[in-house]
Amino acid sequence: MVSPREADVSDSCRLVKLLCTCFNDACGLVNYACSDGLRGLFSRYPHYEPHLVFIAEEDGAIASTLHVLNRIIRLNGNAVRVGGVAGVCTDPRFRGGAWPLGCLSTLSTP
Repeated sequence: MVSPREADVSDSCRLVKLLCTCFNDACGLVNYACSDGLRGLFSRYPHYEPHLVFIAEEDGAIASTLHVLNRIIRLNGNAVRVGGVAGVCTDPRFRGGAWPLGCLSTLSTP
């Protein structure tokens, strides 16, 4: 397993393939143009930020991905930055290997 990392533009087409596999193209990605890059991929989902998309790879395939949602919440009247997790999916060939946990391990806390 390659260490999980932040996704980049070169991962766009493989990421679309994984999302379509896991979610049966529920979000209409089949017609996505790979040249649009990650920003184009998530342009219809404004809560996704391309630099917060993480992947884990094996044998040249994206085995798993997850997306961190950057949010501000109010706690006792104070603004607090938190992160949620969304878009978690693992290729069926790699399930059972804790891949999403590997993606989470790339995140650091202040």
